[in-house]
Amino acid sequence: MSLRTVWGVALGAAIAFLLNATLRFARVEVTEEEVTVTLGPLGFARIPRQLVMAARRVPWRWYYGYGIRLYGPQAAGFVGRPGPVVELVFSEPVTIRAAIPMQVNRLAVVVENPEELLATLERPAEGAA
Repeated sequence: MSLRTVWGVALGAAIAFLLNATLRFARVEVTEEEVTVTLGPLGFARIPRQLVMAARRVPWRWYYGYGIRLYGPQAAGFVGRPGPVVELVFSEPVTIRAAIPMQVNRLAVVVENPEELLATLERPAEGAA
């Protein structure tokens, strides 16, 4: 085996390890003004909080696949692995950034603690009417 092959295999293994580590869960941050969702280096969305109309747990069917996926009309998923999935429903289309930016009305994310996210999103933002 050549040194070039060894380096190629090592680099491939390192990239796979890093992607696996970053894709385990979508990172969701909720502030008074916005909800930010990232799936490692692959996907990003910044949504004004007032556009989040609903949030609910949904099943993620194995045939939807994993990564950044379309799973319905104007619906995308940031689902890097099997686990609890929360779907955010928006009052108007929002732009998510992935390989191809797209407009969606729903975004599903795999999270470590769905109950915490749902409780946070149920609380109105300070200053909201």
